[in-house]
Amino acid sequence: MKGVFMKTLNSNLWVWVRNLSLLFLIFFYFPIGIYAQTPSADLMVVPHHWEVRAQEGDKVNFNFHTKNIGDDDTVDFIDQFVIDGQSAGKRSISLLKPKKIKPGNFEWSAGCGVHLVNVVTDAKNNVSEKNEENNITAPHNIWIACGEPGEEFPVAARPTAENFPEISGQRVVWVDDNGIPPQQQTIYVYNLATQKERILAIASGIVGAKISGPRVLWGQKNQTGGLDLFLYDLETSPEHAKRKIASTTIMSSFDIFKDKIVWTDNSLSGYRDVYLFDLAEKDPKPMPITHHTTYANIGDVVVSNVLIVWANFASRSSDAGIYYYDLRTGITRDIPDTNRFDWTPNVSGQKIVWKKDVGSNIFDIYFYDAETNQPAKKIAVIHYHGQDPVISGNIIAWIDPLREGGEHVASNIHTYNITSGIEKSITNDTGKKRSSLAISGNRLVWQAYPGFGSGDIYGLVLPKNP
Repeated sequence: MKGVFMKTLNSNLWVWVRNLSLLFLIFFYFPIGIYAQTPSADLMVVPHHWEVRAQEGDKVNFNFHTKNIGDDDTVDFIDQFVIDGQSAGKRSISLLKPKKIKPGNFEWSAGCGVHLVNVVTDAKNNVSEKNEENNITAPHNIWIACGEPGEEFPVAARPTAENFPEISGQRVVWVDDNGIPPQQQTIYVYNLATQKERILAIASGIVGAKISGPRVLWGQKNQTGGLDLFLYDLETSPEHAKRKIASTTIMSSFDIFKDKIVWTDNSLSGYRDVYLFDLAEKDPKPMPITHHTTYANIGDVVVSNVLIVWANFASRSSDAGIYYYDLRTGITRDIPDTNRFDWTPNVSGQKIVWKKDVGSNIFDIYFYDAETNQPAKKIAVIHYHGQDPVISGNIIAWIDPLREGGEHVASNIHTYNITSGIEKSITNDTGKKRSSLAISGNRLVWQAYPGFGSGDIYGLVLPKNP
């Protein structure tokens, strides 16, 4: 009897366990499985190159695309273009299949000043999505120049001297000579889009600063008579933004373009060489580009996305001239017919510009395209107190003085369009002296005299087709 009872009990327990298992599968497993496998759409919107360079009244196009990164079709939805929180345009899309892209474009008549631009997909929330967080582009500030093209505007004006301005996109950097004992300098960055200014560093011995995108590079005198090179990333948290890149044993030229940092030093061989520091490397270290075994007097070194360019103007050197190193091939070449009288190169892409000393305080400006490898072309003449040429894209710019009765009364800005071959005077006035010209796209900045103090920073937006 006991055996029968135990057998019945075991049988009933098995039934209970089986029923509980079935209940668990019904109420937990199948709903979760079904939910996890239910297809749904997922929209995201991506902007395309919203680096706007425009004047008030210009027609500006904002290109973007909307993509369905989910695994189901969408229903009808709307993409909306938003300027300063207000709708400025929209488009309707009837259906977007999984993994498909719908390119888009909104045209806007540019208004003067600073504006916040967004594109919102599925603006009315018609589509049921896995993720609603990717339906709007990141906030994007644009700056539209006011007034007529070529109209000057102040960037910085203080009683102290504002020196060596540089520009990249909508950011301007310069060194303020505070005149406060012990002699200190301040590095400022000003954003033309947001009209906000910030201080990056205050220290003694700052000799200049360069900027490329969000990265600022500056040199600071060290105890060996050389420079310490510091890098600051404006888009990194302040506690991690600043880092020391290198120390040199001589007063060095330096430059930066995106991930590439270059400078000159003689610590390797005792002769002045060019060094590269590539931030894109996993463990970046200074790499010598040149290996001089005889005297070399390398002046300015500059870098683009393709080339490193420098001038060797040593009178005792047999290989004086303008040289360039191709970052893609690792090959160094010289520009034919350059010598120790060719100075201060500047570069944009594969286009190189410099000045040649022809005597009597006269300099010729030359242009060379490393892509076509055609002979260098003389494009202009600058005179005493004229400033070094700079280049961005197809536009070369420089400062040439105006003299009256043998006196230097003004310095005016000129441009040369490589495509059209046309030279233009951008400013034409007396009483204003300009120096330290820099260019980025269609924006120029420079140091102006006389100013509020020893020198102020001014800028202008170039007219169309300069």
